[in-house]
Amino acid sequence: NESCPSLSASHAAQGPVLRQAAQLARLAHVAVAVPMVAKGVSAQAIDLDAFSRALVADVAVLLPWRWVDAEPPRGCHPLPTTDDLARDIEADERPTAQWRFSTRTPQAIWRGGRGVVAGWQAPSGRSCRPTLREQVVNHCDGRDGYDVAFRAAGTHMSLRQMRARRVLLLIDGPSWDPAWKWALASGCVLVHIGRCLPPVCGLRAHDHFVPVSSDLSDLDEKVEWALRSPDAAALAGRCAQLHHDLCSAAAAKRALVRLFADLV
Repeated sequence: NESCPSLSASHAAQGPVLRQAAQLARLAHVAVAVPMVAKGVSAQAIDLDAFSRALVADVAVLLPWRWVDAEPPRGCHPLPTTDDLARDIEADERPTAQWRFSTRTPQAIWRGGRGVVAGWQAPSGRSCRPTLREQVVNHCDGRDGYDVAFRAAGTHMSLRQMRARRVLLLIDGPSWDPAWKWALASGCVLVHIGRCLPPVCGLRAHDHFVPVSSDLSDLDEKVEWALRSPDAAALAGRCAQLHHDLCSAAAAKRALVRLFADLV
């Protein structure tokens, strides 16, 4: 916790657990205090009042540990257990967006880079195989139902304009397509081409997006389904709902509990 550096300076503050905790705490609108307690030090030896004074006022603080023989610092709240959450499930009060899928333009769209590492060149005397993104752009060129182009070559499209299409293509580059970050909340049907998926909890093929083979053998068939099927709107809605659920304070708090459940 940045508000009490003297207590956390010796902690692995840049470790993966605390990085994850910091992200979740921002979503949950709380501070997570992780005090340093050396091995063998009893709870009675810890100056809880000093720890409490080091915390920022007016901030709800969750403490990811249990001391049977000590009260938490004033103004702080122990992190509930997974059993506590099971008995008292928090309701997410965020309004669910009503995606008007039928009014969107029946088209599949993509804008992005070429999907190569900057500065990379093919070895001398060897031809450079087209990247997956280049293959997709060549495949879609001139076909009805597609608006697929490289960002530098195609007509500029804002995110708002892209969200007005029914289908968003997500094409792997060196890793997963960075458009995943905003596409999940777009309300469009996401058609993923490749094998790399973002680290999103609960994201599942066929439930939240349409997977396409890297050889593009089923691309036209999957895009046609996403554009015309009456079930496509429900898939797009589930994807958008997943994003909203993951960004809610309640979901972040539950994730914090799970994160620290095995550490305390």
